[in-house]
Amino acid sequence: MSILRRAAATLPLLLPLSVSAEPVAPDYLRHISFHSPSMPGFRTVDMLSTGFTGAYVTMSSTRESLNLNDVKFSVNHDWMVIKPQPAEGRVQLQMVRQPRADERAMTLTLKNLKTGNTQSHDFFVDTWLTGDGVLDKNFASAREHCARLGGKLLTTQELRAVSRQWFGLSSGRLRALYPEATIFNEQMQAGDSFWVHEAKPLYLHTGTKSHKRNVGTLCRHQYGKGAV
Repeated sequence: MSILRRAAATLPLLLPLSVSAEPVAPDYLRHISFHSPSMPGFRTVDMLSTGFTGAYVTMSSTRESLNLNDVKFSVNHDWMVIKPQPAEGRVQLQMVRQPRADERAMTLTLKNLKTGNTQSHDFFVDTWLTGDGVLDKNFASAREHCARLGGKLLTTQELRAVSRQWFGLSSGRLRALYPEATIFNEQMQAGDSFWVHEAKPLYLHTGTKSHKRNVGTLCRHQYGKGAV
């Protein structure tokens, strides 16, 4: 009998401990597409690593069960403004000014108003485009132009990345697509070309070489070595 009692006392120690499963955090961004007015098709939140004053993207849900009218969006710096579009069930993110060096580290937070679940996504603005819409007749002029604006010409690789993120095979006047973007003048087209660091002009909407002269100049703002 004593043997049975000892066995019963040690039995709980031999049983495997039950493990409580951690709740899985919702991944709302997986089901949200990002659209720029100059880039047909879906993009992801990664496109926000590049920006310019007057740029904006529209978010829409790719899942029937996710209604963006039920989601509250917020960001941690006011250079980006959130504008819900409840009639369409969409949300716009607008870049209304150039971020300071200490404002480039951003957090986009989503809160489901029905469930209370939240998701935060951190991103960093690596490339900020500047310009004034003025055309330059040669590479030297374009390089000096950017220096006056506190920036440098984009490399070929950088401009092609900007093209893939924001412009693609788009057409039309850039100021019609981005009315608040003063980096473009009233006549610049999405198919126009811009100078790059390698002393040649590339088409903005494809990132391929152009043979035009008197083309546009886009600059990458230089935040300084000590900037965040």
